[in-house]
Amino acid sequence: MKKLSVALLVCSALLLSACSNDKTTDSTSKQQETKSSQTKESSSTTTTSSISSATTDSSSTAVTSSTTNSVTTPVTTPATAQEETYEQLKQRTLQSIPTDRVNWSNKEWEAFGMALSENGLAMDDAGNIITQAQKEQLEAEKQQADSQSQVVHSAEQAVQIAQSQFGDNGGAWTWGSMGEVDDGYFVKAVDPNDGTMTHTVKSVIVHYDGSVTEN
Repeated sequence: MKKLSVALLVCSALLLSACSNDKTTDSTSKQQETKSSQTKESSSTTTTSSISSATTDSSSTAVTSSTTNSVTTPVTTPATAQEETYEQLKQRTLQSIPTDRVNWSNKEWEAFGMALSENGLAMDDAGNIITQAQKEQLEAEKQQADSQSQVVHSAEQAVQIAQSQFGDNGGAWTWGSMGEVDDGYFVKAVDPNDGTMTHTVKSVIVHYDGSVTEN
């Protein structure tokens, strides 16, 4: 009877020991699973944090770059052309040469004339700008040259030259001056017996230099 009791006690001890080992094993396994899960979550959290940090840095860099470009981009304001004043126009025309005035407007010619008058200037026959004193001297020299080359000084002289050159047709023609023209005298001969209305038989221009041109 005592042996049976001892055997039962031994069996009970072994069962308790086995159960205790199973519980310890299960507890250790659960602890390892918990640690593994925590490690994975920590790794996932770290990865997510890294991605979030990288995204934030990229976004920050893009915003900074955009801001920098916006700040450093220069703003160009178109220049406004300044309108030429009348005084500037006069000074510009005084610096002109004859070829510059070919397509001038009335306003430019008006300003040019005003500028010449205000500065005691004038133009010669070629369109060059000269002083008023030079202009007067040129005109005096021209008049003197014309006077020296002029042979015919009156209408009577012109009639005499025309009659001496063409005759009077035996006294049938009568020569007379019809007046002064640009470079001489207009002279004609009439014949009362001519059948025309004016009775003009010949008309000529007797130039100041004595030359004669027939009309």
